[in-house]
Formats: sequence, structure tokens, C-alpha cells
Amino acid sequence: MNTPEIQNGADRSYHLDDSAFNLEVSSGLQLGGKILPKFLKRFGVEKDAKILDVGCGTGAVVEGLRRAGYDAKGLEPGGRYQQAISDQVFPCFTADYLEKFPNEKFDVVMSFGVIEHVGTTDGHNMLADDYEQVRAKFYTESIDLLRPGGLLLVFGPNKLYPFDLQHGPAQYGALSRIKKAVPKLSRLTIPWHAKNFLVSWDSVNRHVKCIAQTRGLTVTAFYPTQKGFVVGGSVKNAAILKAFHVYTGVADIFPKFLGRFLHTHTLYVAKFGEPK
Repeated sequence: MNTPEIQNGADRSYHLDDSAFNLEVSSGLQLGGKILPKFLKRFGVEKDAKILDVGCGTGAVVEGLRRAGYDAKGLEPGGRYQQAISDQVFPCFTADYLEKFPNEKFDVVMSFGVIEHVGTTDGHNMLADDYEQVRAKFYTESIDLLRPGGLLLVFGPNKLYPFDLQHGPAQYGALSRIKKAVPKLSRLTIPWHAKNFLVSWDSVNRHVKCIAQTRGLTVTAFYPTQKGFVVGGSVKNAAILKAFHVYTGVADIFPKFLGRFLHTHTLYVAKFGEPK
């Protein structure tokens, strides 16, 4: 059940300490200013494109994109809006933005580390009973903000990978007992457990294809390579970071039916065409 402070997974009381704030800003500026421009170019997105970052946190990615020449904006319904570094970050949900600007459309609508928290009751990993419907609403509103030919980009930890490298240790099923016995397995997850709050490429695709069908839109989904995409800003050890990037490159070699289990993160891109 949602509380006044937490709505559909957005925690209005959430606040980053100085260390987490500095990390989010530095990694976000790198992602928006250096990594995303190269990535978006692969899909024909021009430098003057209109981009919306949904659940943008401090707006560091937005600021990085703007410095790179894009017309970028961000939405942040949670508490990190109070720490935003860009004046192009708005404290609202996609539905609120759609109501306020019904005719504004974007070339790219994206989210990073957001979808796994949508539909949670604690703003983190406790799934609400209707989380599937809440997530479907999130995808629908994101798609409704796209112009014809626009791109949807969803990025977050991969549910099918047996470790969650991005969040604190989850506790469900036998995990609490396993982690108590072997503390080094604190990041272990059970991929198919009903209470696993992460998402897979296939789960995103299932929602998006269904929504596109109801909207009468054509959609092409992509399973892009991830080498160089994950910033790894929280990894201070250079050797570990290099090994992580090598691993990502190896996972990229495998076809999707295997790679979806090997990639540490879900990277989903879909391009929408004109209504049928």
C-alpha cells in the first residue's frame, strides 16, 4: 500500500548523503556527456534531439546531455529533486507531465535504475500486489511522450542474473538464511522468485509490445551490446572495474537467448513507428 511519502515507488523523503550525491553526479555527467551521445548515435539520434529522462534523480544525466548539445529534460517525483543540479528537472510523474504538456513529444524517453522500483511500497524492493499494472502504466506514459520514430530506453539490473550489483541485499525466500551463513553472498538473488523486484529484457519487451499493440503502433525492439555503456562509478578499484568491463564485453558475444542470463544489467531499446 502506498503511503503519503511513497507513491508508486517514488519516495519523496529520500535524500542522498554527500558521498552518494557526489557519486551520482560524477557518474551521471559521464553517462550523459560521454557515453550516451555515442550510444544514441548508433540509433540515428541527432545532437539537437529532445530527450526526457524519467526518474532522473539529481538530473546529472540531463545536465551531461545538455552540455553535449541535446535538448534534455528530466522528471523526478522522489526526494532527490531537492538536490537537482539542473533547472530542467521537474518534480512530477510522467502522468502529471502529460497532463500539463499534452502536446510535447520527445525523440528519446529513457530511464536508468528506475523501473525496478516502480510499483514498490517502500521505494526500494517490496513489491505491491498490483506492481505489474503500475509498471505497465509507467511504460504506457513513457511511450505516450514519444514522437513517431522515437526511442524508448530502459536500463536497470538484470533479474535473470543471479547477483544484484546495484542495490542492497534483498531478503526473500531462502536468501536470508543463505546470506547469514555466507555473508559474501550478500548480493545474491533468486532470479525467478516472485518477490524479485528487478526486470529482465523479456519482461520489459512483453509490456512494451502489448502497449504498442493497444496503441496501434509499430515497434522494433533491440538487444544492444553493453560494452562501455555501464559507467561503474561506484567501483573505486580500477582493476575490478576493468575486469567488469571485460566481462561485459564477453557477455556481449553471446546471442540474446544466452546473453540475457549473463549480462549484469538489462538494456532495452525500442523504436516506435507511425500508427498502423
